[in-house]
Amino acid sequence: MYLLDTNILSELVKKRPNPQVLSQLRSKAALTLFTSCICIMELRFGSALSEEGFDGILGIKKAGNLDTSSDRQTLSQT
Repeated sequence: MYLLDTNILSELVKKRPNPQVLSQLRSKAALTLFTSCICIMELRFGSALSEEGFDGILGIKKAGNLDTSSDRQTLSQT
């Protein structure tokens, strides 16, 4: 089992991800790759101010309280 940290996940959504990172991940069985909800929220927080946002990059639909528009509003108030 491999727990992917934020730096690895953010590398995957780049336009030109590091080939070494991709190679390492491709060498692992998909069912052995995991991440934490903390990493997902770190990525969402970091991309909340971007035009496309994390959800747009990955094509994820919003669910429940995980609304990036409210994240953007919260960030702009700080």
